[in-house]
Amino acid sequence: MRALLQLKGPRWMSSLTGRLSVSLSLIVIGAVAIILGVLSVQMAVEQDTLRDRSLEWQAKDVAVHLRREAGEVRLALPSELEKAYSAPDGQYLFLISDAEGAPLMHSNYGMRLAGHLPEDWFDPGAGRERVSYFEFRDLERGQTFYGASMRVWLGEQPYTVQVAQGPVHSDVLADTVIEEFFERQWWAFLLFLVAIIATVVLTVRLSLRSIGAVSRVARSLGPASLDARLETEGIPSEVLPIVEAVNEALRKIEDGYRRQREFTANAAHQLRTPLTILRADLENRELDRAEALGEVRALERLVQQFLHLAQADNFQLALHEQTDLHEVAEETVAALAPFALKRGQEVALEAPEGALFVRGNRSFIAVALRNLIENALQYSPAGEAVTVRVERPGKISVIDRGCGIEKSRLGLVFDRFWRADRKVEDGAGLGLSIVQQIMAAHGGRAEAAQNPGGGALFTLVFPEFSADPSAHEAAPSAP
Repeated sequence: MRALLQLKGPRWMSSLTGRLSVSLSLIVIGAVAIILGVLSVQMAVEQDTLRDRSLEWQAKDVAVHLRREAGEVRLALPSELEKAYSAPDGQYLFLISDAEGAPLMHSNYGMRLAGHLPEDWFDPGAGRERVSYFEFRDLERGQTFYGASMRVWLGEQPYTVQVAQGPVHSDVLADTVIEEFFERQWWAFLLFLVAIIATVVLTVRLSLRSIGAVSRVARSLGPASLDARLETEGIPSEVLPIVEAVNEALRKIEDGYRRQREFTANAAHQLRTPLTILRADLENRELDRAEALGEVRALERLVQQFLHLAQADNFQLALHEQTDLHEVAEETVAALAPFALKRGQEVALEAPEGALFVRGNRSFIAVALRNLIENALQYSPAGEAVTVRVERPGKISVIDRGCGIEKSRLGLVFDRFWRADRKVEDGAGLGLSIVQQIMAAHGGRAEAAQNPGGGALFTLVFPEFSADPSAHEAAPSAP
């Protein structure tokens, strides 16, 4: 199917430059054709109008020199007009007729104008002033003449003045020029059209040159060059958001690669230490069963932390999934209470009456809360209590009475493999990072602060959520 699609058109048509060039060239050709059509129609209309106006002026030039003296009609034309109408070629004609249409006087070949009056020309109701236009073919000379008939009054007596012009008329010459253009100068017009299309193609190529440069950089990107970014200078505003989105995606990919490399290196370092201890003790045969189980449990917890972190990185919350924070807090506190008693500590729960639903996954919220409580117990001295406080609309706080966190380090506590210098060697520094990842997946946030009464205060803040208690179902246990 893909092969068939690729055979539908030339390869260059799949490029933006090719498509724009063809589209704009077709638009130019269409526009030129429309303009030529409009100009041709307009020229024909204007040409007829100008020709009729010229013939009317010609008839008036003859009529103004028409006189009636002693019952006779006389015509005294100036020498210029006399010369034009008496020329042997007979290109300018006139014919003067009386009220009944009988010829009175005419120019050379002027009698050929007879018979070109409208049928109602002599109708008394046709109007006192009247002009009519006509066209005829002189078969003897093979020429087309355009003429006009005008009614002229000398006193109360009407007369008819008819004039005509042959091919020497300016409109006829204009027709000849147009014919000459299409017959002999068409190549110049075609060259002009080709120049316009070439200009369009060149303009498109220059306009998209920056996009071509960006595409070449994009093709050269790889794992070894993720720090490179696509150039945004000169990019058209319509394409700029795409380029910026690609740069942002590259930044995220680069950050992901960096974090992956750091994670791999730190994980190898964290796993190597207990394995090295186990190997050395086993080789020296000085490790008893209890110590071996302790090292194995440390390795098991470290692997479990890695698993939780991987799950949190790829976690996606279902749209209508909801959890009762009160219930999760009760179950987590009850599960960790025996562990706290062995350490000479206790875990207290403060929560409002009734359910407190948030949009969230029960298992992952339990993992986040468990990590916070274990972290608080680890850094709290014996005899102190860790308080878990549930607040509306959707917040859980874990408060300890330990040594606390320096204010300058509060922004580092959620980094992977980071541990505060509290003279405590247990843990890999992944617990709080897992908490942050889980809260980010829920659209919430994890906050760290100093407890006003001493110690540390960690808070999980969930987005506001309109819960449907009837939709609440028991979720699986924490992963």
